[in-house]
Amino acid sequence: MKVFLLSLVPPALWAASNHFDKYIVSKYFKTIGVGAMMIFSALIGLLVLPVAALFQSNAFSISPVTALLMALNGCLYLVAVQPYLKALKISDASAAVPIFQIIPVISFFLARVVLNETLTNNQIVGGLIIVLGAIVVSFEIQESRKLKLRGDVLGLMFLSSLIFAANFLLFKVFAIDTDFWTTAFWESVGFIVFGVALLLFAKSYRTDFISVFKRNGKVVVGLNVINEVLNIVAKLVFNYTSLLAALTLAWIAVGFQPVFVLIYSILLAVFFPKISKENVAGKHLVQKLISIAVMLLGAYILNS
Repeated sequence: MKVFLLSLVPPALWAASNHFDKYIVSKYFKTIGVGAMMIFSALIGLLVLPVAALFQSNAFSISPVTALLMALNGCLYLVAVQPYLKALKISDASAAVPIFQIIPVISFFLARVVLNETLTNNQIVGGLIIVLGAIVVSFEIQESRKLKLRGDVLGLMFLSSLIFAANFLLFKVFAIDTDFWTTAFWESVGFIVFGVALLLFAKSYRTDFISVFKRNGKVVVGLNVINEVLNIVAKLVFNYTSLLAALTLAWIAVGFQPVFVLIYSILLAVFFPKISKENVAGKHLVQKLISIAVMLLGAYILNS
């Protein structure tokens, strides 16, 4: 029971981070790319690195090749952030985030290849239902009441889900071979190196970063620090719970993330309408509730 309650922390924090991402992207990155936010996400490794070093002082005892692979996995996590942020620029968080429920499906296939795990009939059926739910939420209800498939959102979120699934799987593989904090340490090194590389070699990203910094420096830095702390704590807790139980079981709780997102959306729309631009009224709310219900049903069948 304690593990289950702990496993609810990541989806609750990630859901809050999703709304932070949407607000920051919509307000401060509306006319520019997402490069600056990617750099902010990468540099959060500066906060994680000393914590990981504190808990594991022997992080340098592993082979250089293993350390390099762990760092590259950290870079992989940040690569997954880009299509996700792009999706948020063109869609509501409560419409885009439920598509992350594709991650468990992708994880099963990756685990089949990497760890030789097999799929049960329930996992196959549940996976197909999750994909159906993702497709439902990807349709945009227009004023004429016609449905339009948001293929751009679905494609971006699928790409992000694929890369995230690979990152979490590799983290567990490395952590089992070494330990949790050593893996977290070198993954954080990957974050920092990736962020520095973007600043040095990606001119458009560097320009975005400097531009936002000049315009709204204190506000943007403050919001991003809070946001990235929420995000990285969620990731660390998820990675930890995935070591206490099967990776599949850890993803069960993540299935509640769209529920948290929708709850936060409604609360923001009611109490902070100037902050939230989420469409949670009438047919749009019904559509999101249906898609989330379908995905949760798929997650239940997949893990039953």
